[in-house]
Amino acid sequence: MKSNPPKIYNYSGATGEFTGESFADPDPMDVGNWLIPANACLDKPDPASKGHSMRRGDLGWESVEDNRGAIYSTETGDLSTLEDLGPVPAGFTSKVPPSKNHIWNGSSWRLSRDAEISILKKEAIAIRSKLQANAYLRITPLQYASDLDDASDSEKEALLAWKRYCLALNRIELQEGFPSDVVWPKSPEEES
Repeated sequence: MKSNPPKIYNYSGATGEFTGESFADPDPMDVGNWLIPANACLDKPDPASKGHSMRRGDLGWESVEDNRGAIYSTETGDLSTLEDLGPVPAGFTSKVPPSKNHIWNGSSWRLSRDAEISILKKEAIAIRSKLQANAYLRITPLQYASDLDDASDSEKEALLAWKRYCLALNRIELQEGFPSDVVWPKSPEEES
């Protein structure tokens, strides 16, 4: 008479983590009995919830956090690998830092104030460079006329206005709110 073998539930001998199910082998020495190998049991684990794994402990199956994989130092943002079951260790997070310019604020990465100021400064300088390049295109022919003593009164006034505008652009870094709050001077074209 053949009977159906019981289902067994296997787990890692090192971590206790559930690894799968199989069937017990018949005991060749005792007909009708089944062999339950080491690191296996007859009681089925509950399904693991998201972010957890089932582990066999002294009292049976238990749900354990499973954060294995990439983790990042909250001090430096450096990448490490978590290989064991359990919570993310103190001083680490599983959240990827967007850049080396981000710092951990206890719950998320945020751009450091120094990096933010540096980025805003670069953006302001880039805008200023474009505005100055445009101004120089207006100044050059006016300056030629002045240098050749061939400038009309309106050209002399325009040349002076564009030079003042360039000077104001060059002084944006002296503004109290720079680089977060830049008050851009109006060009002579905007003034008229």
